[in-house]
Amino acid sequence: MRTLLVFLVLVCSPSSTAVGAETSRAPEQVPPDRQALVMLRVLAYDRNLRERTSGTLTIAVVNGQSSDGAQKQAAMVAALGKVAQESTVSGLQVKAVAVDYSGPGTLEARLSAAGASAIYVCPGLGKEALQAIAEASRRNSVLAFSENEAEVGLGVGIALVRRGARVSIIIDRSAVAEAGADLAPELLQLSEVRD
Repeated sequence: MRTLLVFLVLVCSPSSTAVGAETSRAPEQVPPDRQALVMLRVLAYDRNLRERTSGTLTIAVVNGQSSDGAQKQAAMVAALGKVAQESTVSGLQVKAVAVDYSGPGTLEARLSAAGASAIYVCPGLGKEALQAIAEASRRNSVLAFSENEAEVGLGVGIALVRRGARVSIIIDRSAVAEAGADLAPELLQLSEVRD
């Protein structure tokens, strides 16, 4: 656990390079490979992870109908797949699956069929999709992640966002609890927590 804490401090800490240059332009998103690493490290701090999985940690990368979302979906599935070849989370093998959102009626069935324990929400999903994700997350103990801070509390429990030159972890404590996760205090201390 100490190794993970050190890793998160390093990943989430400010970098001394290009901080001033980055604040003068529009904020960039966290690259998919870095999001994948941080997401898996966050999941390692879930004390209920083994109870929420069925032997494999499956992350469903959910996309709607946007082309930006489709590109992000492909990039995240690839990034998670690459990390999965090199590591496990709490002794669990990691698998990423692409899930296309076509309506609230099919989302839950697709997540269940995939055996998802976590969801990564791609850009471009609307309010209806976020509501469906929130409901599916509660009913199936699936923790939802995003790169969009505005989605925290609207179906997403955790956002991984860029703050200058660092990655910030934003946690909606109630959404995380409703998903059946129990995040360790060490992670909460390094995160922006909302109740």
